[in-house]
Amino acid sequence: MNIKNLLNSSDQMKIIKRTLHLLSLTQNDGNDKWNYRTLADLFSLEENVALDENIVKVAVKKSKKLFGFSLNVKKGARSIQGVKITSNFEKELISFYSNFIVSDYVKSKSVDLFQNKHKGKGLWVLASLYFASIKKQKVIIDYSAIGSKESRKFKVNPYHIVINKNSYYLVFSRDKYKTTSSYPLHRINDIELTDENFDEEPPSVEEIYKYSFGSFTNKVIYDFILELDSKIQPIFAETFLHLNSKFEKISDDKVRLSFQASDLKDVCREIFYFSDQVEIIKPIEAREYMIDNIKKILKKYK
Repeated sequence: MNIKNLLNSSDQMKIIKRTLHLLSLTQNDGNDKWNYRTLADLFSLEENVALDENIVKVAVKKSKKLFGFSLNVKKGARSIQGVKITSNFEKELISFYSNFIVSDYVKSKSVDLFQNKHKGKGLWVLASLYFASIKKQKVIIDYSAIGSKESRKFKVNPYHIVINKNSYYLVFSRDKYKTTSSYPLHRINDIELTDENFDEEPPSVEEIYKYSFGSFTNKVIYDFILELDSKIQPIFAETFLHLNSKFEKISDDKVRLSFQASDLKDVCREIFYFSDQVEIIKPIEAREYMIDNIKKILKKYK
């Protein structure tokens, strides 16, 4: 097989994928011994076609150039030794590599929703919004809210595109309200690029969703205090991890959880699932919301 032909192949994504495989498999240096033949056999299993060693040589060549791979000769066999990866670089690579090997059902559904809405121009919509955010270019969106028979148009300052709650969301601000909002892209019917620009520096995604439990963002931040059974502490630790939650032991079977969040209703809906195993102590607005909904449910199920 001609390496030159491989490098000029239209199927460049396979080369990128093999390179990432190589980088990942050799990260744990010293525990696994890989060479051209063993890796070619492994890649053959994945791609369901017999591959020769030149396939791996191409990946090694690119890896050496990009990541600093070295090759050691041991007993006549070329043994591949991996490169040390910094924590930040590893995080970025895991995020990218997972796109190839992790089955993301939620993301797949997000793509379906978006593509069905913007058939024939989905890529253009994504690219246009992305570069509009970089250029700080104002965009007019035509938006249909849930349950509304009519759409409405308004001008926005696009900040980011994110995946949240099974959908692609456009995060933006409006000069009129000076607040950050997010709308699902499958409810945006169309976009129109303008010749106007905005001046403000968009906040990071992390800053925008710092106090958000779901997709809702709000200037109002609530201080939550919950008391829950100790046995469900691990579940709540994972659920509210991104909200910098803090636990305090009350007794052998009770703990107190505190955190800040902006989307009161989403938090209450999550808590409701655990019934009498958890109680909202603060804020009073959350307690009242829970009491009101429990009364409505009791009326329905009498």
